Amino acid sequence: MRVPALFAIACIGAVAAETDVTAPRFEKDILPIFTTYCFTCHGKSTPKLGLDLRTASSTLRGSQNGPVIEKGSPEKSLLWQKVSSKAMPPAVFGQTLPDAHIETIRRWIAGGAPSDQPSGVTRKEVQEQIGKFDQTILPLFKSRCVQCHGAANPMAGLDLTSLAALLRGSKTGPVVQDGFSDRSVLVRKLASAAMPPPGAGKPFSEAEVRTVREWIDKGNFSDTPGTDQAAERAFTEAEAPAITQKNRDFWSFRKPAASPVPKVKDQARVRTPIDSFVLARLEAKGLSLSPDAPKLTLMRRAWVDLTGIPPSPEDIAQYFADTKPGAYERMIDRLLASPLYGERWGRHWLDAVGYVDTTGKDFDPGKAELSDGIWRYRDYVIRQRTMTSPGISS
Repeated sequence: MRVPALFAIACIGAVAAETDVTAPRFEKDILPIFTTYCFTCHGKSTPKLGLDLRTASSTLRGSQNGPVIEKGSPEKSLLWQKVSSKAMPPAVFGQTLPDAHIETIRRWIAGGAPSDQPSGVTRKEVQEQIGKFDQTILPLFKSRCVQCHGAANPMAGLDLTSLAALLRGSKTGPVVQDGFSDRSVLVRKLASAAMPPPGAGKPFSEAEVRTVREWIDKGNFSDTPGTDQAAERAFTEAEAPAITQKNRDFWSFRKPAASPVPKVKDQARVRTPIDSFVLARLEAKGLSLSPDAPKLTLMRRAWVDLTGIPPSPEDIAQYFADTKPGAYERMIDRLLASPLYGERWGRHWLDAVGYVDTTGKDFDPGKAELSDGIWRYRDYVIRQRTMTSPGISS
């Protein structure tokens, strides 16, 4: 009986640790810190990276890149990593988070990030938003919008006759961003008088736009009954247009079919089936293949193409000393295994992903520092572009 008893004590201790009543609370201890040091970027309706620190629920929701808080584990929480390393708030704003505040944030996360707010969206809040839409927002749409966005075939796929249809958006994507009116296409269109279009109805007044804006800023749409969540996650027509038969017939999508190797007059010049196809086109025009390039010329071409530099005298001597059949192929294998090949062709991939050696974190190119460890990615790309086989001299 001692083992179950010890196990029960351990469980009780774990629960007590997670619900530490002495841990700082969001509204009393954390919000004042965020208000002073973080709200410049993360305390408005269009927060940077989507991270809104104005409430506990929005903080726990995280940013566009995912959660920033892992309850009970400061070390695994991106928010703690940023503030403890003094990366946030940025030095450019001239503010440094005091160590006492950093410790408060650590204790808050370690204690389970407690808040005086009820966790999640309550049923009452959802019903209030539905009622606001039905009583205030929908009548505005019916008076000026549904003639284009409420028929059997609504313009741009945007149906404004119900809340669920509004939240699904149009063919080009969502028109309402939950909790963020400034990022909502619907608000921008109404505020600029682009919608309703001239002649289609009276523009929305400032008071009416404010009503729509306040309703969107309050949010709480994610649990709205009748919302087709699968449709919200699906690609829009603009992102994934319908595939036509013409698309399917494009050459790269058709199943490869072997073509018969053509017969040519100068069979002595044919070394592979590909030579037959090339030579057949040339002979049809009264032409032929050029004479074989000298051994040294062929070597220099391969070096410059694959590494960007000519061979050294030592490499030339090594190549000419190989008199066995397949010497050229072995030279190509050595070039493909060379770091020189990885450096020449890896740079194209590094350019595509925007690789730079510096961080630029000070917002001043003259003060940019070398990014710690980023060279490892550069070397990884070079290694991936280099085949595994015996190396060559460089």
